[in-house]
Amino acid sequence: MQNSDFEIENDILWTYHGSESIVAIPHGVTKIAQYAFYRKSMVCVSIPRSVTAVGKEAFYDCFCLKKIVIPASVTEIEENAFYNCRNLEEIRVSRFNPRYMSRDGILYDKLSRELIRCPQSKTSAALWRGTKSIGYFAFSGCSSLKEVVIPEGVTSIGAESFFRCANLTHIVI
Repeated sequence: MQNSDFEIENDILWTYHGSESIVAIPHGVTKIAQYAFYRKSMVCVSIPRSVTAVGKEAFYDCFCLKKIVIPASVTEIEENAFYNCRNLEEIRVSRFNPRYMSRDGILYDKLSRELIRCPQSKTSAALWRGTKSIGYFAFSGCSSLKEVVIPEGVTSIGAESFFRCANLTHIVI
């Protein structure tokens, strides 16, 4: 992988042109722009500690992506950043991240206890007991999902949270 695989301007990663299966974003990048990895075939992405923001739909349609690790420096993840990543198994967040956390590979917001994104390849999900809300499009496209366990503290479910969850047959509240 070469730096020529990345289109970077003003510390923003605008586009990835490479075809590697494991991608390490160059240190110094502060934001991953909208559609930066659109339809790329990598399996794993390493985000450096210099990144503070992941743009809307930054990894849209990354069908092969299985794992993503979010460092403590990332304090903004825009909506649908990982949308339609059909094989995504795990979103891991540094335990030192002040804004986000992950439990069982699912992305949550630490401050409001909102479930932000469930990886699309999960077949079941038991939400963290501290969850208060399920975000917009949180489970959308989780076509393998069969069961969801929602704790009693959940007070809101965002629009289209379970859109395109064709195999979801069991919800426990």
